[in-house]
Amino acid sequence: MALLGLLLLSQGLQAQPVRDKILGDVDITRGPEGISIQVKFNFPVRYIKHFPQKTGDELRIKLRPIAISPIDREALFKRESVSPPRDNPAALSAVTYEGDIEGGPFLTLIFQRSVHFTVNQGADFRSMAIVIPDPVDTTICPPNKKSKEDE
Repeated sequence: MALLGLLLLSQGLQAQPVRDKILGDVDITRGPEGISIQVKFNFPVRYIKHFPQKTGDELRIKLRPIAISPIDREALFKRESVSPPRDNPAALSAVTYEGDIEGGPFLTLIFQRSVHFTVNQGADFRSMAIVIPDPVDTTICPPNKKSKEDE
C-alpha cells in the first residue's frame, strides 16, 4: 500500500505536458554577425514572410504551424506574450504570438527603437532567428574642403 501511495504521489508531482502554450524561450546573444534573437516555439512552425523587410521598431512575422496534433490545435488561435530580458542588447521590449487575428498567426517583436534586422527560419522548425547587426560608428565626418586645384 505504501508503495502504491508513493507511486501515485510521484505521478502527481511530475510536470504536465504543455498543451496550451505556443511560445518557448527567447534567447538573446551577441555574436560575430551581431545580436541574435532566437524565439523558440513548443510546436513546429514554418516561416512565411515578414514586414517590414529590413528596418523598424516593430517586426511582424507570418507563420504557419505544422504537424500539430488535434489536442494542441486550440492553442494556435490564442494570443501569448513572453517578456524578454529587461536590459537586452537588442532593445527588444515585447514578443507576442498572435493567433487570434485575421491573416495570422503572427509573431510580433516590438523594439524600443528602430533597428535593422534579418529574419530566418530556425533549422529545427521550432524557432525563428532574428539578427540585428551591431551598430556601426555613426560619427559624422566633416565635409571635405575643396582645394584650389579642385575648382
